[in-house]
Amino acid sequence: MSTEITEKIALISDDVGMASMMEYALDFSAQKTGYKNQEQVLEALRGGDCSVCEYLRYGLAQKIAEYLGSADQTVKAVYVYEPEYATAWTGQCPTRAASRRASA
Repeated sequence: MSTEITEKIALISDDVGMASMMEYALDFSAQKTGYKNQEQVLEALRGGDCSVCEYLRYGLAQKIAEYLGSADQTVKAVYVYEPEYATAWTGQCPTRAASRRASA
């Protein structure tokens, strides 16, 4: 990717508050899954904890929907695509209990 495109993406991201959206999504995921902070959430994501990923995705979708609704009054709904089977880097997603046991 060229530097010019990267700079444009960074400007757009800053304008819409993408960093604050991610902060919210990480905090939302931590709250819902019982992790104490964003670092634990990120570690769980790296470990393939699909419940964390689901909550992160949902929290991010909430903030993106808020932004889209404020940017364009014709936006009435925002939907999140949910595949029938989610996969992790290593294949099928483990259950939350299994991924917690593996990291303990």
